[in-house]
Amino acid sequence: MSNPHLEAVHKMAERFGGASAKLKERLKHQQTQMKAIRKALADGPKTVVELAEIMKIHSNEALWLLMALKKYGKVVEHEQQGEAYTYALKA
Repeated sequence: MSNPHLEAVHKMAERFGGASAKLKERLKHQQTQMKAIRKALADGPKTVVELAEIMKIHSNEALWLLMALKKYGKVVEHEQQGEAYTYALKA
């Protein structure tokens, strides 16, 4: 059985020429950063600020990446430390 949503995406890609090189590069960069977060969390739970420092990125970007990983079930809130939460890889 075919997926109508997937078929629609393929038709749009054909019609509009697919994703631009800029978009593909951005997605590749995001995947690289998400992989780096997972690698950092492999050493144990971390706060957003700790991850941002490790990755040398702004804490807003680290939070955005963490929330994406949380949304897709890769990361969980571990415990609260004062005002901040630590995040860990989902077991």
